[in-house]
Amino acid sequence: MASSGQHPVPPPPDRKPYRFRALAPAARTVRLWIWATVAGALAAASTVGFRWAIQQVEWIATSHSGGLVAAARSLTPWHRALVCTVGGVLAGLVLQWGGRWARKGPLGDQHLDYIDAARAGHVELNDRTTLTRTVSALLSVGTGASIGREGPMVQLAAWLSA
Repeated sequence: MASSGQHPVPPPPDRKPYRFRALAPAARTVRLWIWATVAGALAAASTVGFRWAIQQVEWIATSHSGGLVAAARSLTPWHRALVCTVGGVLAGLVLQWGGRWARKGPLGDQHLDYIDAARAGHVELNDRTTLTRTVSALLSVGTGASIGREGPMVQLAAWLSA
């Protein structure tokens, strides 16, 4: 080609020049590290935010923010029972109505849980289900239910990371 006066044909656009092909795996690894850092930061922020929200629900329900044990000790027995009952009823209503709302969403009843999504090889989680479960868990844990806050934190972190 060079003898006929034509310019050499550049490589196809999908192929990198030879000297940069060796760096492609390293570049992919660095990009993966960057995205993993972003996902980790989002997950950490979501768990900190969830713990803060639990404290706010606790304060609204008991007028105390030093922990549920201290709050329960400072309340009269009828107030303690009322806080737990109202919290449980509200959490149940959120799950009931939120479940209906989630099924009407774009994903319907697909990918409701991060474990189910991971088993299916998907990263999309049902936004509505995650929001419903998070609000219900906030009401439950913030009013004294012993369901544990770790599960909702993991669900929320997985959703934000995805």
